[in-house]
Amino acid sequence: MRMPRLTACASILSLAGCVAPSTGLPPPTPPIDPDLAGISLTLSSAEIQVVEEGVRRSMKDPMSAMFDGIRGAINDRDSASACGLVNGRNSFGGYTGDKIFVGVFNQQRTVFAPSAIAVTPNDAVAIYTLCRHIGAVP
Repeated sequence: MRMPRLTACASILSLAGCVAPSTGLPPPTPPIDPDLAGISLTLSSAEIQVVEEGVRRSMKDPMSAMFDGIRGAINDRDSASACGLVNGRNSFGGYTGDKIFVGVFNQQRTVFAPSAIAVTPNDAVAIYTLCRHIGAVP
């Protein structure tokens, strides 16, 4: 009578070892919507200023923001987006280093709403991938 219990326990323990090992990597991201794909758009100095103002509104110390590599893109639905790098001061007064951001313009391109600003390295990879897809790599 002990033999079936022992066999059952051995079977369960052997199956427990069949779990796939964790790689430590984040799960794969879903494919990006093909409608978001775009082509590069040359931004005017006024449009770049609109992007900077939009990103500054979401920062702790807006006046410390320094920008680089702002690029625009437009998709087949005539929706304009922009990506770039921003460096600003944190709560301790130190600069954070360049952080990639992405956002969208309103139809008239007079308002820019940042969709995401990288905080973690995973954020940076995801935002960079999106910027590359839409055609606006900083």
